[in-house]
Amino acid sequence: MLRYHNIYAVNQANYRLASGRRNLYGLKPSNHREADQLTVFTLGRAATEDSAHNLAWLLKLADKYDQQYLVFTDRKIQMVGELYTHSDAVLNSLQPRAWREEFEDWGEHGLGRVRGHSERTGLGSLAQILTYKRCWALAQDQGVYDVGNGKKITNRRDVIQGFWDFGFAALRGRPLTVAPMSISGERCDIEAVTELADLNRHRCGFSEAARKMYSNFTSLNRVAAWPGAW
Repeated sequence: MLRYHNIYAVNQANYRLASGRRNLYGLKPSNHREADQLTVFTLGRAATEDSAHNLAWLLKLADKYDQQYLVFTDRKIQMVGELYTHSDAVLNSLQPRAWREEFEDWGEHGLGRVRGHSERTGLGSLAQILTYKRCWALAQDQGVYDVGNGKKITNRRDVIQGFWDFGFAALRGRPLTVAPMSISGERCDIEAVTELADLNRHRCGFSEAARKMYSNFTSLNRVAAWPGAW
């Protein structure tokens, strides 16, 4: 199962240490720079091993359910596969009840809760779990992986095209993640918005309706990316 104790401690310490001008140590007297440096030194190796364990376990699980892509971040885990795959079964395997109860007790519920989500497009399926705590991956392991060969996909356009082939837009950020339909809409919706924008791009100065149709495209493209709107 997913490990999180050491990863969370190291990620939080690194976040405060890298805060720069935002002196986070003055906001909470219980936080000390020296204590965070000691945390990174003493727990760094264990956190590295736990993050690698999580990645290996997720790749194995994704392969078991014939998933094509694994999105692995400190707060979000997504698996994308063909339409016929069982996204609900993937979701249940990601967060079995006993593990979830243990995790939420550790996280004191609230922001420590796990939020599960699955959905399907006409081309593929998505299974996702999300938490607001930075506790599942260290920075070096985060990214989008091709489950077939277990390798991280480093070309941004390859990631966007891969998600698109399964009917999903990519949510902007580092790393890229899958944009749920509640954020981006279905592929046919995005294609319709893009077509209207192309038709009205040069009429924005003459028509309020044209300007709004084009602004719908730019608003969506600020948060999501797809082929042709990288």
